[in-house]
Amino acid sequence: MDKATARWLARAQFPRAGPVTPPSFDRAPRQTPAEVVVASDVERRLLLSDLARLQATDESPSISAPTPGAASGVASGAAPAAGVGSSVGAASQLGAVTERLEAIEADTASARAVALLKHLGEHELGSLQA
Repeated sequence: MDKATARWLARAQFPRAGPVTPPSFDRAPRQTPAEVVVASDVERRLLLSDLARLQATDESPSISAPTPGAASGVASGAAPAAGVGSSVGAASQLGAVTERLEAIEADTASARAVALLKHLGEHELGSLQA
């Protein structure tokens, strides 16, 4: 096969549709390195989503427990109403999630990420200079 035939076959199989443009990556949100480090903390991210879910259910009126002695007709010492148990369970879960968030110091995650990245940068510079 000569060059002219090869060119003709190539044009027949692959017609030019216009200029080829590379894919655009501008649609992805830009994140700083510290934001990437904070987002990679899976436990913190799951705990924060649980906290938001529990706070949303805690604010809904269907879960709130009736006050003792109210006009609900429940005498002292009687079994709680159906919604009371779920409210107590949600409250204990909320407390456990909040306690764990405090234990892992979730409120200082971004500052710790910046310090980590700064330390890594200094370590790399130190190893290059030695």
